[in-house]
Amino acid sequence: VNLDANSEFELVTQLELPPRPEIYRESPVTQEIWDKFKMADGTVDQPNIHHLKMNVFRGGLDPDLRKEAWKYLLGYRAWDETNTQFDKKRAKLAKEYERLKAQWLSISEDQESRFFSYSQRKGLVEKDVARTDRSMEFFSGDGNPNLTMLQNILMTYVMYNFDLGYVQGMSDFASPLLYVMGNEVDAFWCFVELMKKI
Repeated sequence: VNLDANSEFELVTQLELPPRPEIYRESPVTQEIWDKFKMADGTVDQPNIHHLKMNVFRGGLDPDLRKEAWKYLLGYRAWDETNTQFDKKRAKLAKEYERLKAQWLSISEDQESRFFSYSQRKGLVEKDVARTDRSMEFFSGDGNPNLTMLQNILMTYVMYNFDLGYVQGMSDFASPLLYVMGNEVDAFWCFVELMKKI
């Protein structure tokens, strides 16, 4: 850094950086590869979980596989959980989701007017949902039911973790989960697990 005699501006010298190393990206994990790690009961080969995760890290996932794989990778479904165990857990969590959702849906306008923290968080959610990328067909158009589902997920999360509530930008994490999962329940619980990791 150099200053001129009058100290009116400074000149920053440019450093020469070495060339960037080439990074080789492997092919995405396909359903065929994924199935080699899965047992018939839905559990994943325990000794090889790290190898599977490294394959995903190096190449990503085939888009058709994301709905299933993200449940495991985010922790919504345990690697050692059978299909039967997960189905029971999912049914229980679906009821829990509906219970949490009913809490905020039951708040009247009168109650909301005296519940500043809730009202403030609801306003943030509404603003972020309105700013969701409308160039994606999944979220395009006014009155889009997918935008309503996204708002439901985020408002339900406010009730699930009221201490944290809603922070601007959470919708950017929730919207791809909703897009991939295609339903509120799975997207919500994947979002919960993702928020635990951030």
